[in-house]
Amino acid sequence: MDFLDSFLAREDLIEKYKDNALLLYALELRMQLEDIQSVASDALTDGNNDKKCDLVYIDEEEGLAIIAQGYMSQKERTSAPSNKASDLNTAVTWLLNEDLDNLPLDIKAASAQLRQAIITKKIHTIQIWYVHNLPQSKNVTDEMNAVKLSLISSLNAYTDTPTDINVISLEVGRETLSNWYKSSSVPILVTNDFEIETPKGGYEIIGDNWTSYMTAIPLTFLYDNYQEFKDDLFSSNIQGYLGV
Repeated sequence: MDFLDSFLAREDLIEKYKDNALLLYALELRMQLEDIQSVASDALTDGNNDKKCDLVYIDEEEGLAIIAQGYMSQKERTSAPSNKASDLNTAVTWLLNEDLDNLPLDIKAASAQLRQAIITKKIHTIQIWYVHNLPQSKNVTDEMNAVKLSLISSLNAYTDTPTDINVISLEVGRETLSNWYKSSSVPILVTNDFEIETPKGGYEIIGDNWTSYMTAIPLTFLYDNYQEFKDDLFSSNIQGYLGV
């Protein structure tokens, strides 16, 4: 079973949330959420006047906020429309820079919660997602990078000082959804053997059917292997790797 089979079997999402079902499915996969229905009631902002923002998810315990736009194509295409990605510029502007009194009800509560989390330094990372069911493309990636710069600019204008919030833009198309699904169903995706020098030493922990070793490793080891394995390198992280 691949992610699409898994998604199409989710009648609980598809029947209730229609075009937003894939967006919620992606959030559930990535954040390993147990009750996506409860999260949906708070996070979904999609409506007649949502200002191009379909979802705002805030997790203060993880220090993370996600601003997302979804698109579900009814026919096969080579890539998702890039203008839907650029729409996220509008979402960012309304969420962070517009007077709260002028915001439509569809996004007002989410905007107030996001701004409060920023002011109180409850979040250290904001991710921007464009979730769709088509192959990923360079055009969309370029648009998402532009949205990232727009968000950084909006944050700096909003806080009056250069922000230390980490901003990440993600095109969440077929390839990414497939990787997230594999990661959720197969805990460890990279099974290679590695030899790592540990000059500072460490200590071993042994369980019933497992063993681990606690130590410090060179950052260059992570960097070099990330170039080869990408997010799969972090697939065994129980909290889920949030990106770089």
